[in-house]
Amino acid sequence: MNVSDTLVGDDVFINRNAFLDSKGGIEIGNSVGLGERVMIFTHSHSESVRSERTCAKVVTGDFVKVYGEAMILPGITLGEQSIVAAKSMVTKDVEPDTFVAGVPAKPVRDLRTEGRTGAELDHIWLADGAFQHE
Repeated sequence: MNVSDTLVGDDVFINRNAFLDSKGGIEIGNSVGLGERVMIFTHSHSESVRSERTCAKVVTGDFVKVYGEAMILPGITLGEQSIVAAKSMVTKDVEPDTFVAGVPAKPVRDLRTEGRTGAELDHIWLADGAFQHE
């Protein structure tokens, strides 16, 4: 894989100490927030031939939030407006507008957006650079 296999949308916020393994490619949608120490892996190793590596792209839709210390495994798609709880390990695709949590992460509930979508969700760290203010 090469740099062109990694795409980052507009208004993306990646917090401190995030780890993005781009070997298999990463696509991050618009207005996505990744919390502290989030880990995204795009490769894995065979159990029988440990030098053998497989790669699979991770994709996030627009307006996705991944909270601190969550781990996303290779080949996962996080649907638009989904939320991943802190310290969760995502091993399966996440449907749009779904909140997942746990190890492994499982759907907890549909989002409570009160009818808001996209920019109406008003991600605090993206609104007028709010994350830069005290």
